[in-house]
Amino acid sequence: MLSRGPQDHVCTARHCEKHALWRLTWTNPAVRTGRKKIWLSCEQHRHELEQYLAYRRFPVEVEEYTEPTHSDEQ
Repeated sequence: MLSRGPQDHVCTARHCEKHALWRLTWTNPAVRTGRKKIWLSCEQHRHELEQYLAYRRFPVEVEEYTEPTHSDEQ
């Protein structure tokens, strides 16, 4: 289901090359590292990715995604 990372600014869903519009930040409570993971989503796959995480009872925050500018990355 997953193939790319946030650095690519495209949807995380496998075989999708659409520009990301949503950022899903989630954690796995069974792994007590406190580390947050980020998936990006196009409009078409947002619900599917949210359901995937909800089924596993992973806490998830969804917010609109804007691609960082070069000044944001420094």
